[in-house]
Amino acid sequence: MGQLNYNGLIKNGSGKKKKSFTRNLFFTQSNEISSEVGQGITRILVTLACLLTLQTLSIFYGLDEQQTLALNAVFAYFAFSCIYCYYIYKAQKPTVVRRYFIIVLDNILISYCIYSFGVAGAAFYPLYLWVSIENGFRFGPTFLSFSSIVSVLGFTVAVLMNAAWLKQIEIAIGLSVGMLILPLFFLILLNQLNNANRLLQKKMDEIEFLATHDVLTGLPNRIFLEHHLSNTLKKAKTNGHEVALFFIDINGFKHVNDTLGHDVGDQYIKQFAQKLGYCLRSTDLLARLSADSFMMVLESKQPDSYAAQIANRMIDQVSGRYNLGGFEIYGTFSAGIAVFPHDGEKVSELIKNADTALHYAKKRGKPSYQFYDVIMSKEVEHTLNLQAELIQAIENREFELHYQPIVDSHSQQITGAEALLRWNHPKRGLISPNEFIDIAEKNGLMNEIGNWIIETACADRQRWNTLGLEHIVTTINISGHQFMDEDFIAHLNSVFKQYNIKPDQIALEITERILVEEYELVKNTFDQLSLADIKLSLDDFGTGYSSLRYLKRFPINSIKIDQGFVRDITTNKEDASLVQAIIGIGESLKMNVIAEGVESYEQYSLLRSWGCKSIQGFYFGRPMQQMSLLAQLLGKTQIAYEDEALAHV
Repeated sequence: MGQLNYNGLIKNGSGKKKKSFTRNLFFTQSNEISSEVGQGITRILVTLACLLTLQTLSIFYGLDEQQTLALNAVFAYFAFSCIYCYYIYKAQKPTVVRRYFIIVLDNILISYCIYSFGVAGAAFYPLYLWVSIENGFRFGPTFLSFSSIVSVLGFTVAVLMNAAWLKQIEIAIGLSVGMLILPLFFLILLNQLNNANRLLQKKMDEIEFLATHDVLTGLPNRIFLEHHLSNTLKKAKTNGHEVALFFIDINGFKHVNDTLGHDVGDQYIKQFAQKLGYCLRSTDLLARLSADSFMMVLESKQPDSYAAQIANRMIDQVSGRYNLGGFEIYGTFSAGIAVFPHDGEKVSELIKNADTALHYAKKRGKPSYQFYDVIMSKEVEHTLNLQAELIQAIENREFELHYQPIVDSHSQQITGAEALLRWNHPKRGLISPNEFIDIAEKNGLMNEIGNWIIETACADRQRWNTLGLEHIVTTINISGHQFMDEDFIAHLNSVFKQYNIKPDQIALEITERILVEEYELVKNTFDQLSLADIKLSLDDFGTGYSSLRYLKRFPINSIKIDQGFVRDITTNKEDASLVQAIIGIGESLKMNVIAEGVESYEQYSLLRSWGCKSIQGFYFGRPMQQMSLLAQLLGKTQIAYEDEALAHV
């Protein structure tokens, strides 16, 4: 499973702490100097200071034989300390025995000096405290306690072996008590400092984590990702490797969040992140950028093949059903992929190009992924311009509805008309929805456009009623965004009431994806439509989402055979068999079957002979403005066929 949590901290600049000779001398300084090396340096300096002091005293006052021996012992210990410091510098892995050994040796030397100089040796007394406290700070409370006990024992032995000290036993006792109390005080202080330091470090780690990670998933955030990606690009440039950057969006997350609530949305995000993590290596990076956006960084010698392998694995393992607290949804994603160095050498450039590729992945269907191509940038510029013009078109009401007839295959009468959106661009003329619907959905404009379609179609429908055309059914396409909107039913009922529309005069056309992917989100909407007796037509039947259990579960009145199957029924036996099977399914479920995309008499003749009840396509009429359709309906409801042979059937 890929890494989902990162404990490394991002520091400012080089990430190193400011060096201090004093801190190196008296305290542990991780990553710069080990605690034992610091202790060794301190011992050398202290022993040297003692050696110089004793040498000065010997010059001015002279030393007896025993004291001279002590001076030589200090000199020998100075030499030993230098050698020992070099040893622990080369072998920095600490051992408990080594620490206990040096503490005992320090105390033996100090006790020997105390013994040799008698009461005058009290000048060496502070060294006991230094050994205890200094080792406590460096090695911890356990070693402070051990040093204190050894110091008291060493001092006691030195006092008992020296007659001068026995004559001043009260001073010796006072010093012994001080030797116990003062380190004990420092022991308590050290424990408090350690506790405070641990608490402070924990808080700092939490703050650092919150600054560089996502709270919900524990994944790195954009700050961490950009820092990591920058370092990875430098490393890849040195090693001659390539880096693939994935930009991933969860399809339809906003509707899940808005419809089922933020708690369910959070569950969705966590499950989605976990499934993504299972697709990666431990060396790959997965980060969460925003509510429904993720990024992945993959370094490899051959990133294109590895990236494609990961993307296909994601389609298999990440897309699918999610059980979210009793709700079941079908989750999909879209991913854009940019590769270093081909698609950019800077972090910002790679992210921008991966985002561009993501835009194209969303247009390919769900789930899908797309590698970046330089041509995309030019097309994105065109899309951005179209997006701005689309917003202006809504304000200026540049849209209009065209209607395509639906005819009865036997009576040859027009029984319905599908309302088709067109954008009457002031410069480009009529623009098909295929060019702008995706842009509208991505930018949250689809509900506003969809509501306009319903209102306009119902206003036209009212006009048809006044002309005596009540029997003509108007089919209105409903987008997934619109169908899942919580105000959809209320708006529909309001428009029906405003224009005095009967439910059986309108059919709502939806795609199969709504049934399969958004079942839990739209179940209540289907129930309300069924109670209102509003007809539902299923568009593009058989294109990949179909399942008979969905046809049985929902109140579908009509199914449309996708024109991709109808196109070759006269030449392709497999398509012909498939279309016949769909017609049979419709008949068995008592549904009206509509064949769309019919462009020839041969196609029509076969469909009619197979029992298809309704026909739609260029052969019977292209999408036309309302007035053209009304002229045809009022003149003669029978189609004026392009092929005269049909008139004799």
